[in-house]
Amino acid sequence: MTLHTLNVFDGNAKVGTLEYESLDERFSVHYDEGWRRAEEAYSISPHIPMLGSGASSGTVRRFLENLLPEGRALDIVATTFQ
Repeated sequence: MTLHTLNVFDGNAKVGTLEYESLDERFSVHYDEGWRRAEEAYSISPHIPMLGSGASSGTVRRFLENLLPEGRALDIVATTFQ
């Protein structure tokens, strides 16, 4: 099992962690407890709420894919950072 993590920040405030488990190809988001309590806190997407049972792996994956460029730009990024 290989777990890849990416910390998410808004300025200096930690929003949470994005996780990818490569064996099962599962994505997840975990909001930082300090962020949840912050007055200025917000969800990174309406489909990935801070409260409740959390978003499905597919929802998180689609959110991340929509952050990437499309077409030739995606090919260049994929080749460069492979």
